[in-house]
Amino acid sequence: MEKVENPTIKAERTKQRVSPYKLSRVTNLIGGKHIYDALALTKDNSKSGDVVRAVLEAARKNGISKGLSEERLFVKTAITGKKQFGKKIDIKGRGRHGLITSHSSRVSIWLEERNPADFYKMMLLGKAPSGIGWLMRRVLY
Repeated sequence: MEKVENPTIKAERTKQRVSPYKLSRVTNLIGGKHIYDALALTKDNSKSGDVVRAVLEAARKNGISKGLSEERLFVKTAITGKKQFGKKIDIKGRGRHGLITSHSSRVSIWLEERNPADFYKMMLLGKAPSGIGWLMRRVLY
């Protein structure tokens, strides 16, 4: 019997003027978490938290529009990338000069919808999210 993959949704944001290292700090926190827990973790007062939260919200809305259940969405992967954005000349004294390079970042987030059997396995292993009891009652009844 073939294993059927859980449906996934992707959202990404490019050309962000945020340090990719600060973004990766937030995206490493939310990997594998439930969508509600991931949104709660991105509510710090940093610019990178706002960017990741916006991408999470976009992915959540994409999933709902595709017919996925919001209560069963989990962050499958969250990836941060970096590219060189632009160069400009840095003029110094006595005829010297240098280059200033600025970077832009990209955030890609994949959400997956897990089935109730996966929730049950997570409960048995003790790796369930905080609101799993409420979720299981809603799914089963």
